[in-house]
Formats: sequence, structure tokens, C-alpha cells
Amino acid sequence: MFGPSIGRVIDYLLIFFLYGTTIIMIAGGGAAFYDGFRVPAWLGSLIIVVLLFIVLQVKFDRIISILGAVTPLLIITVLIIAGYNIIDPPVPFSEVDSYTDKSTTPTKVWWWDAVTYGGLIIGNSFSFLTIVGADADRHKIARRGALYGGVIFSVLLLIMVAGLLFNIKEANTVELPTLLMAEQIHPILKYAMATVMVAVIFNSCVGMLYPLLTRFTTPNTKKYRLALIILLILAYLFSFVGFAELVNLVYPLFGYIGLFITLALLIRWFRNKFTKKRLM
Repeated sequence: MFGPSIGRVIDYLLIFFLYGTTIIMIAGGGAAFYDGFRVPAWLGSLIIVVLLFIVLQVKFDRIISILGAVTPLLIITVLIIAGYNIIDPPVPFSEVDSYTDKSTTPTKVWWWDAVTYGGLIIGNSFSFLTIVGADADRHKIARRGALYGGVIFSVLLLIMVAGLLFNIKEANTVELPTLLMAEQIHPILKYAMATVMVAVIFNSCVGMLYPLLTRFTTPNTKKYRLALIILLILAYLFSFVGFAELVNLVYPLFGYIGLFITLALLIRWFRNKFTKKRLM
């Protein structure tokens, strides 16, 4: 796709990226289980690992169906929780800045953190979208899917960030502020949000581990299952570092990797669009 030299670099970066993010998501699953249901974090992460081992052995089309089933629940829950906090804000917008603590952010520069987060999302999505696009019947379908998915994600992210800003005083005190926002509306909603959050984290792990595994092995083979077991065990052990610690330490680095991939994609697009030398 990018030529042999750049392609090899991106390939290795993606391997590091996908597995590192999987570790963070498994740690995040443990945190979601603890904050939502008071299940010990180590047990919550273990549940995620066991479910991953089961689901990643089914056919690809069934994996896609599992991933797609969670999205409507996520949209509904985000709209309820964030919408409530926007309509009835605990902290007036004029006072939001007084509660912000930029020293706790990875780069200490808010707008650059937003840029690197964008890189993180692109890097996170790249490998799985490549597989989904190749599986689509027509190029137009794959392109529309990526466009609509990107728009939906961006709108949901904007709504959720707005809700967090209006609840920033309390949000600064916990690892998973969306659960706190849900509990402030109604305790039952907290459990609903925790369930959706665990499902989203699980989806993220599936979307990252599957392309990583298929990069080196063929699905439903002994080599595939052995690699799956080894990767899951190591990821589970590394997850004990802690969710918040891993996010602040690793996410900025992964954001830069994602930005590098974005730059490579733009160069490829311009080269194919405006020159005779095409990169397939």
C-alpha cells in the first residue's frame, strides 16, 4: 500500500500500536468492572480476556455482527448521559476553566492532546478498517461506511466531551467519569453505562487483536490459537500496571504513531491523485 520501505515501517508500528492499545483496553475493562459493579479489577480484566479467547475463534462475519450490535446501545447511552449534563450542567460553562488542570494532561497543551488523540483513533482504526474494506462488496460501500462511522463517532465524541466539561469538577476525581455522570442521573443508569462501556472496550480489543493475529497466522488454525493464548496472557499480565497510568504513559506515543500513519496515507492519496506513480 505504501511501498516496501515505508510499508515495512508502518507494519511494525501497527504491530506495536495494536498490541499496546489492547493491553490498555484490558486494563480499562478491569477499571470499568470495578467502578461499575465493584468487581475486582483483576477479575474484570480476566473476564475480558476469557471472552476475547472465545469470540476471536469465530468467523470474521460473525465478529463484525458482534461489533455492530453494541453501537446502537452506545449511541443511546451517550445521548442520555451527556445530554442530561448539557441541559442541566452541574458546573456553569463560565466556570469550567477554573476547574481545569492542564498539568495532568500528557503534553500539558490541550489542543495538541486533541491532535494526538485524533492520531490515536486513526491508528486504532486503520488495520481493522483495511480488513473490513477488503471484505466489502464494492469500494463505494467501504467508503460510505468509513465516512458515516467517522461522522457518528465525531458527533458522539463532541457531545460526550461537552457533558464532561459541564461536570468537570467531579470528573477530575475518577478514572472513568462517564460512570460518575450516569450515577448522578440515576444509579440504574450507572449499571447500564458500565455494561455498555465494558462492551465497547471488548469491541476495541477484538478490533485490534484480530488484524494483529491475522498478520502472522491464519484464522482457526493451531498457530492462530497458540498466538492468541500467548498474546492474551501477556496482555493480562501487563494490564496490572493500571489503566490511568498506562493511558498517560502510552497514549501520547500511540498518538504520534497514528499521526505518522495519517501523514503516510495523505502522501499516498496525493501521489495517486496527482501523479502517474501510483501506490496500490
